[in-house]
Amino acid sequence: EWAGRTFPSAVFIAYEQIHPDDAFGRVMVANLESRGCSLRGLTAFPDIPAQQTRFLNRGWQSCAVADMNDVYYRFLDRTDVVRVEALEMFDEVEEWHMIGAHYAIVVGINDGDTEYVRDEMGSA
Repeated sequence: EWAGRTFPSAVFIAYEQIHPDDAFGRVMVANLESRGCSLRGLTAFPDIPAQQTRFLNRGWQSCAVADMNDVYYRFLDRTDVVRVEALEMFDEVEEWHMIGAHYAIVVGINDGDTEYVRDEMGSA
């Protein structure tokens, strides 16, 4: 909140876990907590709409959120996607999609090209 209200021209990018309440999310949370990593904000902001509301309610003029599947398929260069998918380790596409659905990029913007972010990422 401090950054959103203090800096009239700023961009803040966060990489956040989402969807803690499904089967994969519960395992993800348990694994992180077993390593001493508690995710205090995860239950308060568990999904993309909650992450967006979080930023907008804390002083950011615009906010866009995309899960990592969206980032992978919409924003990466297609040649990079093809190259990665040709790797032998990329056999478990279903698992890759589950992981991608549980992490998101959140972009809060003040006084920037907010229209570009809305157009590209489809958020407020």
